Amino acid sequence: MPTDAGEGSDRRAAWRFYLRYLLARKRTLFLAVLPNSVMVYLTLPALWLLRYAIDHAIPAGSVPMLLLAAFGILACRGIGSLFVILMSRISVPAVRSTTAAIRTDLLARLFDLRWTDYGRIETARVQSRLVHETERVEVMTNALLYNFLPQLLPLIIYSIILFTISAWMALTFLAITPLLRLFSKGAPRRLRSGIKAFQQAFEHYHVGTHNIVQMLSVTRVLGGKDHQMALHRDAVDAVATAGADMAIAGIANAQANVTIVNVTAALLLVAGGIAVIGHWMTIGSLGAFVVASSQIYGATKGIVGAVPAILQGDEALARIVELEQMGMVESAGGTNPPARSRPIRFERVAFSYGSRPILRDITVTLDPGSSVAIAAPNGVGKTSFLELIAGLLTPDSGDLSLGGQPLQKLDREAWRRLIGYVPQHPQFFRGTILENICFARAAVDPALLDRAIARAALQPVIARLPDGLETMMGDRGQMLSGGERQRIAIARALLHDPEILILDEPTNHLDRPSVDLLVEHLFRGELNKTLVVATHEPRILAAVDAVYDLTIGGLLRRSPAQPVDPTLTHEGMRA
Repeated sequence: MPTDAGEGSDRRAAWRFYLRYLLARKRTLFLAVLPNSVMVYLTLPALWLLRYAIDHAIPAGSVPMLLLAAFGILACRGIGSLFVILMSRISVPAVRSTTAAIRTDLLARLFDLRWTDYGRIETARVQSRLVHETERVEVMTNALLYNFLPQLLPLIIYSIILFTISAWMALTFLAITPLLRLFSKGAPRRLRSGIKAFQQAFEHYHVGTHNIVQMLSVTRVLGGKDHQMALHRDAVDAVATAGADMAIAGIANAQANVTIVNVTAALLLVAGGIAVIGHWMTIGSLGAFVVASSQIYGATKGIVGAVPAILQGDEALARIVELEQMGMVESAGGTNPPARSRPIRFERVAFSYGSRPILRDITVTLDPGSSVAIAAPNGVGKTSFLELIAGLLTPDSGDLSLGGQPLQKLDREAWRRLIGYVPQHPQFFRGTILENICFARAAVDPALLDRAIARAALQPVIARLPDGLETMMGDRGQMLSGGERQRIAIARALLHDPEILILDEPTNHLDRPSVDLLVEHLFRGELNKTLVVATHEPRILAAVDAVYDLTIGGLLRRSPAQPVDPTLTHEGMRA
């Protein structure tokens, strides 16, 4: 549990984060507050007209003057309403753009995280904060800009007006309200506590439900339905209980404010009546005082009504900032465009995950257009080697260069666009095969699509599916076999005609005929690409230009026909 001081520091960081976006739109703040300011000034002549009608037009029996006063009051109100509507057409889109900017920047930061931080991401929790918590912040922004802040000026102006009408009545009014609020100060605290408990319960429910749905098939295989349903019922009940507690706290807070208003109005009625009876003020002045005090009630109601949304937004901000501070952003790359058809050179490269060394003293040159296989036991670092080439990881020491130019000086996005990378466990989303192949591509050349499908040996798969490329895939590629998913991932990597193709165990889940097709199309065809593959598959090892055994001590080259050196142990040391 964080200490109060630590939590206060986190809150300040959260509000600094939020105000950075809000203050970048100062025009939004002005346009949100301006309409209410205009309404205040238009109320001043309306109050004078009301007072005149009661004290002069009615006693004089002048219907024309009474109608004129009524028309003036309505005109003030109508002008104010029209102005509010016109200003809202400018301010409302600007307010919504604040949340849009927060959402965009949070997602951009996720893209910029170090590659090693992606394994720590809990997707359900991240999604909840990107969607639900940012929505609560938007509700809070509306409450702040259209309820809370705009009511501060009316509160001040109408308080001054009360003093100009009757100083002792104003003092009575302003003294009663704070005293009454002392009796209800526990209600806002209970509301804040209820909001915090509800948002924690809801996030737990969201994450748990996401995980249950994601693991439906595993649950059925294990016969674990009863256990998962029990967990779900507990989470649902917790949300229902926390939601009910929050709603009750909100009702109690609202009723405390209603009680304050009613008690204050009753006391003012008595005090005002005594003042009129004693001829200390006119009925018109009392009427104007009541209207002005009602405006203060309205302003107070707007401020108090915004409190629940602000409290929810405050809690949401704390969670969003946790997301904004998660992991570390990848160091900025260079701006140099990568050159094509240049050798990739590792010179004494080393890489570690924290304190655990993965690669040491890697020295090798990958010539353009060559095909290279990396063979090693699991856990030695094949994937890390491939991810270094793809620009996803950065060496701890040594030099990694393209045509003599260090990779860290290259434009990383441009470099990655020259690469087709197929990880060992490719990812998919619910959609058609075509949508999954074309993912993250703004435009697709039909000729390149046909060629990518052919080289990935995907044509036989598409031919036997009733809807071909329009066949739907389930979440994570369900409804297709592992081998079919692997070939779809290879087609996706080939779609933009990459300069370098990187494959991590591409024959996983492939049967013998499929492996033969892949070898024929990728390793023995006219691919004209630098090809780097991590594999143990003998048919691929026999088809490449060079094979390297990766050990924790470095790379050892052998001929494609040469078997693995039996004197090399798992750690790459001589037995």
